[in-house]
Amino acid sequence: MINMSRNNQNDNTINLIKDKIQRRYYDISRFAMESAAQCGLTILDIEVAILNGEIINIEEDSKGEKYEIVGEDGLIIVEGRFSFAGKYMIFSVYTINVW
Repeated sequence: MINMSRNNQNDNTINLIKDKIQRRYYDISRFAMESAAQCGLTILDIEVAILNGEIINIEEDSKGEKYEIVGEDGLIIVEGRFSFAGKYMIFSVYTINVW
């Protein structure tokens, strides 16, 4: 059985994240930028992955919820969370290799 309230929550959350990206109200960690560069990705690639992506996983840890977003093509994964100030913080970016 599908938990519709969780699906609705995910829809609301991804829309909020996309809004933060569109309004440039986000930060990206040095680690995420270095990881993206190693994968040949630019900040635009990261933004597009989020804007066209969906949440595939939510984990709770000592800092709160972290969201794993997969881009539309299924090859770019972006992890982040909301800061206490309300910004979206991107802390990890990686690609899925298809052989």
